[in-house]
Amino acid sequence: MTEPRITWLLAQIDRDERKALAASGGTVVGEAGYWRPSPAGDEWEALRDVNGDEELLVALRPDLPRPPDVLGGHWGVVVTYYPDDNYAGAPSPIPAFEHAANQDPRRTLSEVAFKREIIAKYEGALQAVQQHPNDDLHRVAAAVLSRVVTALAPVYSARTGYTEHWGEQ
Repeated sequence: MTEPRITWLLAQIDRDERKALAASGGTVVGEAGYWRPSPAGDEWEALRDVNGDEELLVALRPDLPRPPDVLGGHWGVVVTYYPDDNYAGAPSPIPAFEHAANQDPRRTLSEVAFKREIIAKYEGALQAVQQHPNDDLHRVAAAVLSRVVTALAPVYSARTGYTEHWGEQ
């Protein structure tokens, strides 16, 4: 039987994957299904253009230089902030855009794969302990991997269902 923390963690990881795939699943201009993320992933960038507009951009194919006319190539605008007199003195969204760009779906999908691999290794170690209960090596491996799995839980502590003791070491 799978531990409740593992079931919950896998649900959180699945949610991360769904959101990352949704962010990468079609073109920015709404042509659903036209583009899918490549193994190399997509590229995100935050910038302030010559007019003072601040944008979060995504490359629809990796490793393409951003063209002078953003929409003239394989880049698309995700979000544009147009500062005006009504918002004089408002903070720039560039730090938030840079954070969003850093959370590129490629990175999230890599983290999802890593977390699933850790959980699979832990579950494998638990099975090995059940098959070889007197083997100290399997028990130590399961204990170490349990601590690694436990370290993953607090990342999701703000989400519904988190149990405080899952984050204890």
